[in-house]
Amino acid sequence: MQAGLRELDVDLKKSDFFITHLHSDHLGLVSTLVTETSRIYFNQPDAQSVENSNARWTDFVYYARMNGLTESELQTFLERHPGYKYRAKGKLSFTILKEGDTLNIGEYSFKCVETPGHTEGHMCLYEFRKKVFISGDHILNSITLTSNYGLIGGIPEGISGRFG
Repeated sequence: MQAGLRELDVDLKKSDFFITHLHSDHLGLVSTLVTETSRIYFNQPDAQSVENSNARWTDFVYYARMNGLTESELQTFLERHPGYKYRAKGKLSFTILKEGDTLNIGEYSFKCVETPGHTEGHMCLYEFRKKVFISGDHILNSITLTSNYGLIGGIPEGISGRFG
């Protein structure tokens, strides 16, 4: 990964990170990329879950043992579970964003849109002028509980005020 970042001329000391939600395929590697000058933009509900993740895994292990998993089975399960295997390591410092906050990046001005459902704190970004929507996993029909706002065909009337 580091070789690819060098090839793309990415300077991690000049890089910040916006994380849509807490799942390991979105948050997991940030702890290996963040520098002392980086900011990690995140949402409050998922940040609290990340802070309590050790307790969640401890609870899981406790209940798995109570339900008959042997130590060997449990160890194998944890080693293979992508949520555990690829979780963010160490303490992360988040800059918390909420509905309506603005994140300015160059000529882009993204509005934060809370889209709970895939996770409690899932957050998207929308750039009104350029019509750019960063959705994380919000538009995955088979695993997202919330509506998708019909963004393929445009933003329906009635909610457009959230984006303007």
